[in-house]
Amino acid sequence: MEAEYIVLSEAGCELCWIRSLYYELEFPQKSPTILRGDNNGSITMVKNPQFHQQSKHIDIQYHWIHDEITKETINLESC
Repeated sequence: MEAEYIVLSEAGCELCWIRSLYYELEFPQKSPTILRGDNNGSITMVKNPQFHQQSKHIDIQYHWIHDEITKETINLESC
């Protein structure tokens, strides 16, 4: 689950970069960008970061994805 969580965070970082590029090109995004993941454990941990026992060994830099979902910049879905 740790690897999938890190991959979701890295993909979210790329999505935010693309959204900022569109904004600079004067094409602002009005709706959240959809990010799809296939690991239910990592999706649950991103949406509800209360699982301290499973996530305490994951580096803090990867936990920003939860903030982006809370701000509704990214919409995380299961596929």
